[in-house]
Amino acid sequence: MIRSIRVVALASGFAMLLSAAGQGGPVERRGDCVAGPGRWRLAVQREGLKTLRVRFELKDVDSGESWQLFLSDNGVGIFFTTKVAENNEVRVRKVTRDRSGRDRISASAVNMDSGATCGGSLRF
Repeated sequence: MIRSIRVVALASGFAMLLSAAGQGGPVERRGDCVAGPGRWRLAVQREGLKTLRVRFELKDVDSGESWQLFLSDNGVGIFFTTKVAENNEVRVRKVTRDRSGRDRISASAVNMDSGATCGGSLRF
């Protein structure tokens, strides 16, 4: 009887731990752009058991300017695009597989008009 209670308690604790890990909030970093106006925000959170959702945003940048954006996970490129800022911001989102171990997510942006740069990295 006591052994059954221990097994149930252990299983319940393990299930709660997995549930909390899978539904944790985003990890994020913020900073200022270099050589131009703007701020950046990089956020990562679990999307599924084996996937991550990466969001990279630029705020307070000049509308109409072109930005090249690059995302990587543990040094492997996962996303690259060129976007034009609208309403003083640029946003991208990418769902990617969760690589084994701890992930180092990096994001960078280059303003094709002014040369300003934005970006940073975080561990997830």
